[in-house]
Amino acid sequence: AVLPRVVWMAHLDTALPTGRVGGGGRRRPGATAAPRRGRGGSSLGKRRKSSQASFVVDRGAAAEEEADKEGEELCLNLLIPNSWIGAVLGKGGGAIRRLQWQVKTTIQCSSDMYPGTEYRVVSIVSNAQAALDAAQQLILLRIAQDHPDEFDHVQVAIPNALVGKVIGKAGCNIIEIRAVCDATVSEHGPGVEERILTLTGDITQVTLSLRKVIDFLFPPK
Repeated sequence: AVLPRVVWMAHLDTALPTGRVGGGGRRRPGATAAPRRGRGGSSLGKRRKSSQASFVVDRGAAAEEEADKEGEELCLNLLIPNSWIGAVLGKGGGAIRRLQWQVKTTIQCSSDMYPGTEYRVVSIVSNAQAALDAAQQLILLRIAQDHPDEFDHVQVAIPNALVGKVIGKAGCNIIEIRAVCDATVSEHGPGVEERILTLTGDITQVTLSLRKVIDFLFPPK
């Protein structure tokens, strides 16, 4: 059967997971995630109005093909403001269950905040790079549709060991990302073994730049 390119369907366990897949990056099949400790803190500041751009998930067939292969699981940890998390979950968790079913991924939302922030962690787990990309697009589109006057950025928690892949040799990768949208990498503080990548722009700019981040973090083998 020919899979549609805008969105595709796959049979998944649609039970709503809880907690966070810790650490990001690659996980071996069968590995389990440790729960995070309590969190709390402050919020980000300035917000811009996002543009309403056309939006197409165009990697469905590739994701389906990749997901059929055995291999390590990939994990992308997005930091989403707590005030936006309802757009990801949907009523009774229905939206997040549909997203998992549509893009053949596991999507987990933390119940507590990322340390020192008012952001929740939305972890996308799959063994297909293209599925991660499709999932992030659909998640961010839902947020932009529900908060059109507020959506202007997304943050990604990247393990210290993987930050070099995003920055690239002599900064070549981060320069490529910055050609699409504003991008900054900051240290989060003592005791947190992750760096925070902030991508700022409208829905098109943010999703395209996050696609590049996924490509750099998880290059095809």
